[in-house]
Amino acid sequence: MILSAAVIGCGRIGTGFVGLSARVGVANHAAAYAKHPGVSLLAVADPVEAAREQAAQAYGVPAYADHVSMLQQCQPALVSIASPDATHAAVLRDVLQCASVRGVLVEKPLALTADEAAALLALASERGVQLAVNYSRRYSHRLQHIAARLRGGECGRVLSLQGHYTKGITHNGSHWLDWARLLAGEIVTVRAVDCGMPAYEQDPSPSVQLGFACGATGWLQALSHHDYASFELEVFTDQARLRFSESGQVFESWRAGESPDYPGYRQLLPQGRQDDLLKDVLLHAVTDLVEAVQQGRPVLCQGGDGLAALRLAEAAIASLQQGGVEVRLA
Repeated sequence: MILSAAVIGCGRIGTGFVGLSARVGVANHAAAYAKHPGVSLLAVADPVEAAREQAAQAYGVPAYADHVSMLQQCQPALVSIASPDATHAAVLRDVLQCASVRGVLVEKPLALTADEAAALLALASERGVQLAVNYSRRYSHRLQHIAARLRGGECGRVLSLQGHYTKGITHNGSHWLDWARLLAGEIVTVRAVDCGMPAYEQDPSPSVQLGFACGATGWLQALSHHDYASFELEVFTDQARLRFSESGQVFESWRAGESPDYPGYRQLLPQGRQDDLLKDVLLHAVTDLVEAVQQGRPVLCQGGDGLAALRLAEAAIASLQQGGVEVRLA
């Protein structure tokens, strides 16, 4: 059965990222729907005329200035929301109220507040709609495999997670927080530090100290997006070191063993390197949504994951506003 689809938001991630490097592959929502054999892309919507017309020409579909009109006229089964962050909640509410919609893929963050997000999750559940959030690293099969090995204890007991991010704790920082949750489990304490990094569209960029339910500690260092984009995460266990770099495209690992240089000492020894881990992740996200709708199974990155990341970002902002007090999450 072919499922119809529409994209709301004709910016870079919605329709604009094309012709990127081979290791990135399919990198926008419209391209992912257009490439999937089980999906028919019906339309795009964006209030900016130049953006929507360019997308319409590129994908050979009608373009709408108003997403509500598009929903009413096209009645899509699948919808991607790739509009600006501040619009996500209102647009998602409109989409969930469209009778034809069976699955939604929303760019992060799910909403601007956890209360908004929780209400939207309840509405999606009430309507029986599959709600997926594009925390893209969850849609890499190889990254999921690595995470499963770590959670299963194959690499030893997790001791520490460290990383860097840019572009706001809610916008891009929540990507890191979501990935850390998948690797090491729930984060139960948050304490933010103002390191003087610039906010991104009014979204603050603090550095954050984290405590995990498993006993591990974490440190997320903010950098300035005016210098460059950064997304790095490193895990230390009592037996190994795992490093994710170049936004998660590259994975390197080390294992504790006898030192080849100093007899009687143990050190971390290189084990291997993998590249291209994020190739075609948006196509994988669309495939996952299609299969979830057809099979009635949960998506890989559920609305609840989006809500959890948002609650962590809110806790960091609350800590920052209160001078760096530790915030404990229930």
